[in-house]
Amino acid sequence: MGVYFFLLCILICIGITFAKPGVYFEDYISIEKANCLKGIFIILVFFRHFGQYVDQKVSLDSYFLVIDHALGQMIVALFLFLSGYGIMESVRKKGMDYVKKMPYHRIFKVWIHFCIALIPYLIYRLAVGKQTSLKKIVLSMLCWESLGNSNWYIMAIILSYFILYLSFLIFKEKYEKAAVLATVLTCITIAILLPFRPDRYYNTLLCVPAGVWFSLYKQRLDCFIQKSRLRYIIGFVLSVVFFLFFDVLRVITKNVVVYELAAILFVSCILFFARKVCLANPVLRFCGEHVFSLYILQRLPMLFFKNVIPLSDHEYIYFAVSFLTTVLIALLFEWVLRRLDRILF
Repeated sequence: MGVYFFLLCILICIGITFAKPGVYFEDYISIEKANCLKGIFIILVFFRHFGQYVDQKVSLDSYFLVIDHALGQMIVALFLFLSGYGIMESVRKKGMDYVKKMPYHRIFKVWIHFCIALIPYLIYRLAVGKQTSLKKIVLSMLCWESLGNSNWYIMAIILSYFILYLSFLIFKEKYEKAAVLATVLTCITIAILLPFRPDRYYNTLLCVPAGVWFSLYKQRLDCFIQKSRLRYIIGFVLSVVFFLFFDVLRVITKNVVVYELAAILFVSCILFFARKVCLANPVLRFCGEHVFSLYILQRLPMLFFKNVIPLSDHEYIYFAVSFLTTVLIALLFEWVLRRLDRILF
């Protein structure tokens, strides 16, 4: 896995540009640039999942394992943060008309897409003779169990969308109050899930309301941070130092509050980085543009080429074939969804 991480580092460096001293990229969180950042993390997610299907015995893999362990659920923190940020930006631009459409055009749409993505996993299980009860299928559709795909992230997104919808529905254009309610409801949701679900379901969930707060105060934060070079440096250093502190602390304590703080601080580090560094790699941008389909379908080729056409003994071939197949079926999946969406949405 260390080889793949090294190749990702090379990929990141291709097309990279740096802002001049005293100058900052004003569009550092635009859709295009955010997609490049998301592309890095969806590839890291692929690495992590792929590592679960091969024996990581090469000494170089140890470096990746250390980095992967240090990141933990941080590799999805940016996705959740950008979801909150994107919804807040849309609400500010489109008002209550957008909010009223959220149950159908956001929550139901994501759930339908997720349920459709379950079909190939169900077909695979039936094809290899794995028993799958109706109860398991229903619970998988509700994101409570899994047919082989990564379901927890979808539950986190759907719950977050519902919380934001409810918050804006109650407070309407009083955005700060809506943000407070969304934060409180997210904390309550975490407390409810705590006894019943593994920590990955909720330990980065506060990144969503953090994205909402950032949208509300972005202009003021940018003016303050970018007013002087010293402020930027101090802010960046403090974000990194506090992230490292809380990241070590969350490993030691396994405390969910510490984990949430570490995740938000990690996103803060990324935002400071993005103010001065622009990623313009087309591969990263492509991966960022197709996050949902790449995320939800990537385990399918890994399962197929490990068990049906065994390639796991030939790791590099297994990796290349799994990655390329994931891209192809993701594009096919999105082609189907676009036609379905024309009918439903």
